[in-house]
Amino acid sequence: MNPSSTLRRELPLVPEEQSLVSQPSDPEVQPTSEGDTADHEGDEDEQSVTTLIDKLQEKAEEGEDISLDTLEDVAGSRLQGPMLLVPGLVAVSPLSGIPTVPSILGVIIALVCLQMIWGSEDVWIPKKLKGASLSAKRVTGAGGFLSKASAFLDSISANRLEWMTKGIGLRVAGIVCLMAALSMPVLEIVPFSATLAGGLVALFGLAITTRDGLLMFGALAFALCLGSLGAYLLL
Repeated sequence: MNPSSTLRRELPLVPEEQSLVSQPSDPEVQPTSEGDTADHEGDEDEQSVTTLIDKLQEKAEEGEDISLDTLEDVAGSRLQGPMLLVPGLVAVSPLSGIPTVPSILGVIIALVCLQMIWGSEDVWIPKKLKGASLSAKRVTGAGGFLSKASAFLDSISANRLEWMTKGIGLRVAGIVCLMAALSMPVLEIVPFSATLAGGLVALFGLAITTRDGLLMFGALAFALCLGSLGAYLLL
């Protein structure tokens, strides 16, 4: 037996500890997918007519005069629909009986329509027109009418046939609303006679705001009926 040789005792190997330790996750914190984020952003852009009108009325009740700057603040990033809808509702309301209001509304609507026809997604309005405003007192006075009208409009609109509210459909709506807007200064000669033109513009504005292609089709049919009636009366 060789004295230099020793029996080597094999020591048991100690298993390596895992470096990554799983920790309990907070059940209240959930990851947000990109799709959920996009849907949430879309919901912020889409708001009901009642919500839009209520926000404007709240500002009026706080004593703030309502201008296009105010509308831009409450409408969010998608302005084309509200920029037709709200002036159209004002033209239908008792506020249209105020001198020069139908003419100013017609100019504003015409500018928005020209940009829609051109294909611009943004809305540019001159500073002087953006500064034109309705007094808080008048807006709160028409609050009852506007609330009932917005509730009715919400009841007939939904997100349907969205493709009709984009592209060529948007340009066609711009052309029809432009013709209605150009008639409003002339119709101002007879008080409240711009109501039909304002109602037509409001319908198109509602369809664009709520992305309702079926309502857009209905607005086009209404415009065709008005055009036929006008041609019959002239002949």
